[in-house]
Amino acid sequence: MERLTVRKTDSWVEEEAFRLRKELSYYPSDFSVEYDWFLSEVKTALCLKDWIEEKDEDEICAKYGIAPGDLRRIVETAEWLSNAMNRIAEEVGNTSVSGLTERIKHGVKEELLELVRIRHIGRVRARKLYNAGIRNAEDIVRHREKVASLIGRGIAERVVEGISVKSLNPES
Repeated sequence: MERLTVRKTDSWVEEEAFRLRKELSYYPSDFSVEYDWFLSEVKTALCLKDWIEEKDEDEICAKYGIAPGDLRRIVETAEWLSNAMNRIAEEVGNTSVSGLTERIKHGVKEELLELVRIRHIGRVRARKLYNAGIRNAEDIVRHREKVASLIGRGIAERVVEGISVKSLNPES
């Protein structure tokens, strides 16, 4: 996986790594030849953590000194690796990483997974709906007017239409 470069202005990465040291399975000495590599891995992991914790994309790009395309590439690679990890985990009966791939793909907390699975609902719309008490497809259909006021009438109509089509034809 591509690692983010640690710059002179990124002293916060080292501070965060030190704060997390007891939770990490590996923490090299400051004098180790692997220390800079380690910090770049930590910076990359923190970037992905911010992504799945729903931090604003522009804030992430500014904080980590990357462009939106770089973030997209990192997310896509992490999604691919997470999917592979999940398949291996399933083979050995471990479900501890289920949902992580979708969280990485959509950049959301676990509570929004049901909403982002609905066509035309991304991370921002899902958060708006969730915060307003709309948690799933049934809530969207039941509270059409509220949904329309939150995400716009045109999008709301397409969302409800997609839900209706899917419920009539579950194979689609």
